Amino acid sequence: MRQLRELLAEEDCDFSITQERLSEITGIPAFTIKKIEAGQRKLSGDAVLEIIANTTADWDQQKGCWIHFNSNPPESFKRKHYDEFKKRSMQRPVKAEKLVKDLLKKMDELFKMVGDSRWLTLYLRFRFFVKECRNDLQADQLEEIRLKSAKSFPGKAEGEHFEHHYQEELANNGLQEIGWSLRNLQ
Repeated sequence: MRQLRELLAEEDCDFSITQERLSEITGIPAFTIKKIEAGQRKLSGDAVLEIIANTTADWDQQKGCWIHFNSNPPESFKRKHYDEFKKRSMQRPVKAEKLVKDLLKKMDELFKMVGDSRWLTLYLRFRFFVKECRNDLQADQLEEIRLKSAKSFPGKAEGEHFEHHYQEELANNGLQEIGWSLRNLQ
């Protein structure tokens, strides 16, 4: 984790980011980061997934270093990867529809493959997962804001004025960073 904090430092800075800043970036509690760095806790698979999802840094166990996720051939992780990721993550991917279709296809295959006695369990897991995602992304609040914005600009729900008002309302409610995510759930 200390190595990742050094890699995430600004280019012109001689100091690594703090454990608290790494916590803000990754969503991993600062006390967990401290315990990992102190050798009191191992870097778990869940923690690595959080780091990948929030930075694109992936831990290469064999080499003992952070690499850029999904780079082929594996490339050492650098601050520029995080900066590019942050810029791109605020936008829907170019292939978003294809990614969603592929995911839905895999889910459909999973439901077809699972035995009758486990079908309900699988269904409930997905249902609770979607509910948890909506809660995490505050989707209900975002939808309320979207509807309020749409009422302010009837007939122009896709227009520039609507989008500006929507973004303004998200900012006023402290939700601007997750506003784009609602569309990914619908």
